[in-house]
Amino acid sequence: MKQLFTFILVTLMAVAHAQTLTWEQSGIKVPAGNADAVVALVDGFYSSIDFPEGVSLELSAVSFSGENQKATHHLQYSGTSEGLAAMRNLRGGTEYDLYSAKLATLCEIVSAQSGKGLIRYNTDKGDGKISQLWTFSVKDADKFAKAFVTLNESFSPKGYVSLGQTLHGNENGESHYIYTVYDTYQDALDFGPTSETEGAAFSKFLKTIGTVSDYLRSTTHYTVKTWN
Repeated sequence: MKQLFTFILVTLMAVAHAQTLTWEQSGIKVPAGNADAVVALVDGFYSSIDFPEGVSLELSAVSFSGENQKATHHLQYSGTSEGLAAMRNLRGGTEYDLYSAKLATLCEIVSAQSGKGLIRYNTDKGDGKISQLWTFSVKDADKFAKAFVTLNESFSPKGYVSLGQTLHGNENGESHYIYTVYDTYQDALDFGPTSETEGAAFSKFLKTIGTVSDYLRSTTHYTVKTWN
């Protein structure tokens, strides 16, 4: 049975890898009063370039976070690894240097991370404006992923949900995350089990991952603007 599940999980991850967007994210701390200027500056630069196929950029603002969260906004590039590499080449030259210099006068870059999605559900429902990220330090990735798959066999979230891994820029042992997208603020507030069956599935999931991971934090964002 364990060998069968391992085969299924590897197959799921292989399919997800073919569809999943690699991401690269910068956390920025924007002083009060500078947000509109940051949006205008980012829009001015990225509206003027041709993005590699399948690559997008999202500027999001932090709605809810713990007291140690420094970033007020995030700039996240997503796409294939090839697309992000091509995008990196576009982020250079005189025009980009001028953009970066102006951005530095409006905000402070406080973090930089990148990673990949591993298993995704409801991939056609990822256009919502509200998103939530739960971050974990995982000791047994296979067991954690198995619990995630089992949960989603019984639980039916309204929006996009994924299990992913932070590969660069990790701190405090963080290794994996669960990411969800909601259409509305109310959907975010109402997220969770809505039946006895779903409640039991959640309880089993939390009990299982509690033995192989440490929960670190949760952060909620709303999308300000996207470019592609």
